[in-house]
Amino acid sequence: MQPFKQNGVKNNNNINEVECKNEYNDYNYERDRLKIFLKFSIKPVDINTCKEEVLVLNKKEHYMSGLMKKELVENYLEYIEVETDRFLISQDKFNFSNQPSNYLDHPPTSLAEIDRNLIIVRKYLDILDFRNNSKQQLQLQQNQELYEIQQHNTVIYKQLIETVKQRVHKLINRFIVEALYILYFELSKLSDIYQIDVFLRKPTELINISDKPYIYYSTDLKMDQFLKRSNRILTILQKQLSLTSSSLNNIGSGNTSKDPFQNIQDKLISNVELQSIQDLINDIEYLNKLMYYDTVFFTMDHSKIDKDEPVIGVIGLIVNRLHRLENELKTIKQHWTPSAINRLHSFK
Repeated sequence: MQPFKQNGVKNNNNINEVECKNEYNDYNYERDRLKIFLKFSIKPVDINTCKEEVLVLNKKEHYMSGLMKKELVENYLEYIEVETDRFLISQDKFNFSNQPSNYLDHPPTSLAEIDRNLIIVRKYLDILDFRNNSKQQLQLQQNQELYEIQQHNTVIYKQLIETVKQRVHKLINRFIVEALYILYFELSKLSDIYQIDVFLRKPTELINISDKPYIYYSTDLKMDQFLKRSNRILTILQKQLSLTSSSLNNIGSGNTSKDPFQNIQDKLISNVELQSIQDLINDIEYLNKLMYYDTVFFTMDHSKIDKDEPVIGVIGLIVNRLHRLENELKTIKQHWTPSAINRLHSFK
């Protein structure tokens, strides 16, 4: 197996081809899923190391099929729920054993404990209510350069939200970095083979990768700069995808020859999954928006968010978990109070 060559760039002569082959053969997708190994440098991205080659050869299909996005979402949803429940138990001795999973058929062991759990959940919902930060107060704080969100000084924010958000964002960043690399490889390959006028020569010029906890943007960049860079990447990739699709259509309709070289081209074209590329771009946009919402959750105007908006940030998911618990507790209380039971028996 020879290392890939991309856009006429020579492969690194220092690569030990035997070691590279062994690394490829020893690759284990399950073991690698949560390990960040791909690092961008200030130089253009070239497939000139074993790790980058392994990424393209072994992980591309998992990204292009949507499997990586699906697994990522499933992992962080479970992680957020588990950590939220763990916080309630450790901080307030929340009693989950008093809430049977089939609570409509089986009564709780104690209605008093249901009331206590309800008080705990509502306490944290009140603390995390974004309406606590009034618009006038935020404007005043911004003007005085003393901008501070009330919730940032609370126990639930410092002990739960900060930790969970940092962990989830790091997993998302890993996904974005690798997905951008795969997109770069795929679109550059199409541009090279079919001489498509697509500029994706140096994707690292548009992003700033650091060794900070949030590896997708450096801590010295403001959020608006980060979003502009992210949107610029997506816009360029989407335009290139459109150009690629248009050029491929022109090739298919404008050349009817069936020489061997054309047969090879036809085969390659049929294997290009343009929709998968578009889906991967959408995945990046979705996850990038998720991280953005986490930065503005307590200051944004939630009334302007579309009710059908599918993106929910980490903070929003924690709040949603608390709301689900509140609804369960209210249902249990209403269903199993003596008056409710008496009304039920009176209809029998």
